[in-house]
Amino acid sequence: MRLFTQGAYRRALLITLLLSANQQALADSDLQRLETRVLGDFLPSIKAKAPEHEIFVQASKWLSEQGFDGSWADIDYRDTRRAGWPPIQHLQRLTFMTKAHALSGEQRYLDASLRALDYWFKVKPTSTNWWWASIGIPLQLGPIGLLLDGKLPDTLKQQILASLPPHSILEVPANTPKHAGANRTDIAKAVLHAGLMTDDESAIELALDAIEETIAVTEGEGIQQDFSFHQHGPLLHNGSYGKVFMHTALYWAYQVRDLKWAFATDKVNILSAYILDGDRWMTRGDTIDYSTMGRAISRPNSNFGAVSQAARYLAELDPNRRQDAQAFADYLAGGPVGLDGVRHYWRSDYSVVQRPAYQFTVHMHSTRVRPTETGNGENLKGKWLGFGNTFLRLSGDEYKGIFPVWNWARLPGVTAPDIEAPGLSWGKKYPASDFVGGLSNGNNGVAVMQLNQEGLKANKAWFMFNAEIVALGADIAYEGSEPVLTTVEQNLLHGQVTADGQVLASGRYSLNHASWVHHNQTGYLFPKGASGNLELLPKVGNWYQINNNASKTMQRHEIFELTLSHQQQNHYAYVLYPGKSAEQTSAYAQAMPITILANTADQQAIWHKTQHQLQAVFYQPGSVNLPDGVEVNVDTTCVLLLDKAANKVYLSTPGTAAQVKVTISNKGHKQSVTLSTPKDTALLGSTVATSIK
Repeated sequence: MRLFTQGAYRRALLITLLLSANQQALADSDLQRLETRVLGDFLPSIKAKAPEHEIFVQASKWLSEQGFDGSWADIDYRDTRRAGWPPIQHLQRLTFMTKAHALSGEQRYLDASLRALDYWFKVKPTSTNWWWASIGIPLQLGPIGLLLDGKLPDTLKQQILASLPPHSILEVPANTPKHAGANRTDIAKAVLHAGLMTDDESAIELALDAIEETIAVTEGEGIQQDFSFHQHGPLLHNGSYGKVFMHTALYWAYQVRDLKWAFATDKVNILSAYILDGDRWMTRGDTIDYSTMGRAISRPNSNFGAVSQAARYLAELDPNRRQDAQAFADYLAGGPVGLDGVRHYWRSDYSVVQRPAYQFTVHMHSTRVRPTETGNGENLKGKWLGFGNTFLRLSGDEYKGIFPVWNWARLPGVTAPDIEAPGLSWGKKYPASDFVGGLSNGNNGVAVMQLNQEGLKANKAWFMFNAEIVALGADIAYEGSEPVLTTVEQNLLHGQVTADGQVLASGRYSLNHASWVHHNQTGYLFPKGASGNLELLPKVGNWYQINNNASKTMQRHEIFELTLSHQQQNHYAYVLYPGKSAEQTSAYAQAMPITILANTADQQAIWHKTQHQLQAVFYQPGSVNLPDGVEVNVDTTCVLLLDKAANKVYLSTPGTAAQVKVTISNKGHKQSVTLSTPKDTALLGSTVATSIK
């Protein structure tokens, strides 16, 4: 007869209570209440005991295929690879059987679970990547140990506890690379599981304190001042490491919301802002912007996970932003997007437009921010990610599953030689320019990237208005022999394609001074005419080519690819007109409300006549003349937005702090205003504004 500790007996009783038809009231102590919540969360479909439920389907499958010794014949337990480590499948399968036992009480699942655990600790699989032993394995074993506690032989329980990180690991400074940001929250989560298994409230408190500690605005790895997220140095990671951080921090903040370990109000406020002013703006459909995923863009089925649940947690956790959080949850359930504006993330050189009809993002890099990374056999063709790549999404599905067949030399928005190659390994620095960034007035905005690296030079800018995005490129030069292209779009082919009113069949077309192309509710317009190529063709590839841990099974997709050639022209101009029909695109081409005022090495500027707005990039001090005779002069390099309708000037100085004198002249009348941009590193590159008469 097995003797249970008081804590193990209580956990077994809690599972029984959770499974009973008439659940008992929550236990009185904070520890018991926390255990009840955590155990209940491990079994999210507590009432779904039907054999067809996924938990039982998977558990039955793995039980039938399990060897007598507790192993599975298709798993290579000797494999030590760094990423996509096969032995972890053993614990994933074990988790299904553990849950099936907790839900059903069936002895066969318990016996199979104990055999699987016994085998795991006998063979002791290892990886050359520290992450699996420190984080990946503990995060699997913790829930298994809690669900089986009370039914585990003491030897197995001690082996599980020995596999979880010791409390002392949380004493390592939070800014060390292996213990920062998302890694720290994951390690703390495993320590917390150990504390729950042993009823060690000091360990629980230590772990919760460590998780709460990560909810902070920093100039290092973690949440930035603009609510983007950095990991592996100054690299945008909201969609990968940031996702891990967010789910862990929010989950535990929610679980202890009314217990003695409740997180401080200022921490909850930061977490709310990170999700609602960061992640929410970056999300379209059920997926966060691929630009924010780092090397995870090369992983099959990489998406934003259970963010709808996170939004609901937040709605209850933070009453001050409950309406925003609920609107986010409603959108993820199929409701309206609830956002309409532009945000520029100056800490990450990244801009987002969110409208009811579409989302547009541009991801850049500079001397302050890295563009991408390659590591663990992942992201093997991502050389040009972060070089001004853009994603235009309406439904959110425009690029879903495309990456195995993508031409990675031709990323949307990027001007580059026609070369596919991996990016630099993590931690390596790319050559870059200082003058990269943007601005936003909330509704509209500008992004700019001055390229000067690997023999490639270009001035690139994006001007973001209410209905359209204007992209300009100038002073394009390359020292190599490969042809240089600017890719306007490369996404999944959906529906018919029209060029200057002619419906096109599948094939390859040369564009000779084309004025517009329409595809999938989006118009692509060329104010100066376009010279390039349009391809409407099937392409094949596999995930393994971009991620050596993934499948070699060939994928096939029909692709829409629109590129501009720079063999004879060292500049370009195009307009994205999303959420519109071919007929609307044709009409817009005839009465385009924008005027290109400049597109040179010194200056790029757009006047929007219906919005009465100038958006301009000054690579040198200078002047620009508006169609109505107004002259705007600046004495310092800057990015500027003049909103004549609101009588306001918005300005930023990417890469530096400066005082900028703006002079507006009209029929002999002059007025000057001086704007000072922030010196603080955390605010460097952010937008300042002033009113004018």
